[in-house]
Amino acid sequence: MYYALVYNPEFDKRTKGSIETFRRKYDSFVDYWEPHIPFIFPVPCSEVEETKLIEHIETVLRKWKPFPIRMGGFAKSRDHWLLLLLKEGNEEVIALHDELYTGILLSYLRKDLEFIPHIGLALFARKDAGYDALDPKVVDFDEKLYRQALAEAESFKIDSSDIIDRLLLNKVILKGKKNELLYRFVDRKIFRLSKGMEKHVRKKHTRVEFYPTRKFLHKS
Repeated sequence: MYYALVYNPEFDKRTKGSIETFRRKYDSFVDYWEPHIPFIFPVPCSEVEETKLIEHIETVLRKWKPFPIRMGGFAKSRDHWLLLLLKEGNEEVIALHDELYTGILLSYLRKDLEFIPHIGLALFARKDAGYDALDPKVVDFDEKLYRQALAEAESFKIDSSDIIDRLLLNKVILKGKKNELLYRFVDRKIFRLSKGMEKHVRKKHTRVEFYPTRKFLHKS
């Protein structure tokens, strides 16, 4: 079982539909997770006590206020994911990522992986490449399919804005090898970036849950 700390962005109806259609076509993980910006790499629950992790996240987020992001543009990661990038908000996301990787999480920082704020849209490793979602490495690349998908993604002309005002700590069962993944929600906690929160109003966000969850709201 693993912890994953993410933000699930909200898109306008057209963009949301385009991304969903694209992922249904290209992303073998589409049924396992929603589009998200990851803030930490999956951390084994057996190695980090939950109460201490919650306390750490609370401490880091206590001094953060909601901040805007703008999504658009694409890039390929070294392990062949097509990434939707941020046009605005990169510095804030990187700074928050770096602050989270202190204290109890310091030893889990992957110095071998450059952190690029992104939303992973699809993986373009060859099906027989032996890709491991928990230990991403360079594997055989399906360049032809990637170029086709990139052209399609660029045709959407994504230029979408949102406000990061919360992070979600998902506790999941996560196993992945050879493009096969078991990803099951066990619990989900919501941490709010509460500093200056009264200045930001957003509509209620709805989502489909795989399992009943408990909400943990950051105390202001």
